[in-house]
Amino acid sequence: MESVVFFVLLRPAADGPEMTGVRENESHTFRFRVVRMWLIDPKVYLNGPIALLPLAMIAAIAPEDLPAAVSHSAKRLTSEVTEAEASTLWLESAILLGLFYDEKFVKSLLGGVSTMQDSSVYQAILAEGKAEGKAEGKAEGKAEGKAEGKAEGEVKGKEELLSLQLQRRFSTLPANVTEQLDKLSPQQMNELGLALFDFTGLSELEDWLRSQQKAVSRGASSWQCEAAYD
Repeated sequence: MESVVFFVLLRPAADGPEMTGVRENESHTFRFRVVRMWLIDPKVYLNGPIALLPLAMIAAIAPEDLPAAVSHSAKRLTSEVTEAEASTLWLESAILLGLFYDEKFVKSLLGGVSTMQDSSVYQAILAEGKAEGKAEGKAEGKAEGKAEGKAEGEVKGKEELLSLQLQRRFSTLPANVTEQLDKLSPQQMNELGLALFDFTGLSELEDWLRSQQKAVSRGASSWQCEAAYD
């Protein structure tokens, strides 16, 4: 009894001069058959053994001919196998189509196949996809949350350090000054932390805060003018 080994190539890119059907070394000769799917008439599988029916979807068939192939497959699977076997074969067809076409096209092509969705294998693949999506979403959310938390922590640290510096320098601050300090951006806090060494009194701090407000107001006015011209 002779056993035959098949190498099934799905795309021309997988082919090459080494695919001759023979591999040899000093002590052995290994023979195999090469099946080049893109050269095989889909009728070979559409009208052949039912177990090979899904291969018709990736044989030498144009995308516009796939709906007819699906319709032919549906007739055979309805009459020749059990519902469970049919769902498995539909699932195999979907997986093979997914190697060549995008998800939207495959869904539109097989959208009416309800038995495939009843397959335990299909449900397992679906559940795995949902689990992976959930894990990826959780990881991304965790990373984003960590980055946001780090940024917020840095800002909070700057606020506390600046507050201690101001308290040590001026003891108590008027309410209007405290209110303005709370509105400072992280960049302005850095600038104030450096400018603070040159201040000789509270009035200079108040002047600095007023200058920051004016700068922000000028920037807002400039942006509004640009938007109006646009």
